[in-house]
Amino acid sequence: MLALAAAAVVAGMKGYTAISGWVADVPPATRAGLYLRCGAAPAPAPSKTAIWRVLTDAGAEELDAASGTWLMDLAGLAGPAAADADADTDAGEKGCPPALTQVRLDGKAVRGARNPDGIQVRLLAALAGPDAASCVVAAQAAVGAKTNEVPVAAVVLGRLDLR
Repeated sequence: MLALAAAAVVAGMKGYTAISGWVADVPPATRAGLYLRCGAAPAPAPSKTAIWRVLTDAGAEELDAASGTWLMDLAGLAGPAAADADADTDAGEKGCPPALTQVRLDGKAVRGARNPDGIQVRLLAALAGPDAASCVVAAQAAVGAKTNEVPVAAVVLGRLDLR
């Protein structure tokens, strides 16, 4: 359901009514394929209320962690267990250390997003990948109103699932 809602927002839908209308228009075969990929049984389009409940109950940190992990897997950037296995194989076969993964930090103000105090939301993101053109957002964290990006950098880097 989160993937369907995210796709609706990317398609320009704003508000739960527009999102639920867009999701209802997704062909049943496409929706069934998405559900099966996620390990769920095919089902009819979720209602506006169901979408609202899922989106409002989803924790931002958990969603960030799940999407970061998914993007890292999609990009082929291994986590600690897979990296250790690859490193042992590569080092043993080639006699050289494993390649390092580049990580870039980038802070942005989120246009149109405000916290409950009315202050604009700012995020610090860690982008991982072999080069700037193919990197993915691996983790992110909010930068508080009374701080800057420097102390948040340690938090963001601590969330990375890299070697």
